[in-house]
Amino acid sequence: MKQKLTIRLDEDVYQKLYFYAKERKISVNKLVASMIDRCIDVPRDVDFFGNVIKYLKSLDNKIETISKRQYLHFKVSKQHFANFGYLSNAAIDEDKCLNQLLNPNRNFYD
Repeated sequence: MKQKLTIRLDEDVYQKLYFYAKERKISVNKLVASMIDRCIDVPRDVDFFGNVIKYLKSLDNKIETISKRQYLHFKVSKQHFANFGYLSNAAIDEDKCLNQLLNPNRNFYD
């Protein structure tokens, strides 16, 4: 026995479904039913959402690692710029050229 189900869609989603169904020469109802059937019949891992959470956590860890390395590289680059051609171990914040590069909107000549 077939059951009825009402689905509410945004206009743009319905238009996409309509044009897709029109290309296939089937009704939108049959298209939606076949999409739902395919979605339900696809075998899923037992812990599908657990795998997604693990993947997102690994991405977050990688982003954090990249961020830390980028900040370290920035600090090393600042020190290298301050020391290049100047006294060794010069104070980074006192270097006018470096400050002008890092803070372009600030007027250092006042």
